[in-house]
Amino acid sequence: MEPEDRNNIIKSLKGKIMKLALSDYVCLFVVCLLSIVDNTKLVTEIIIEELTKQLKELTFDKVKGIPRI
Repeated sequence: MEPEDRNNIIKSLKGKIMKLALSDYVCLFVVCLLSIVDNTKLVTEIIIEELTKQLKELTFDKVKGIPRI
C-alpha cells in the first residue's frame, strides 16, 4: 500500500476514530494505523487529537472487564 493510500484512509476516518477505538475488535485497526502510517503530522491532526479530546472515556471504557489503556 502506498503512503498516499494510507493518508487517504486516515483522512476518510476523520470524526470516526473514537467510535472505532471503542469497538472491541476495530480498535486494533486504529492501533495498526498508528504503527504503519509514517505521516506523523496527519496522524497527530486526525487520530491523536480526536483520542486525546476523549481520553477519559477511552481510558475507562472496558473490554471484557479490562481497561483499554
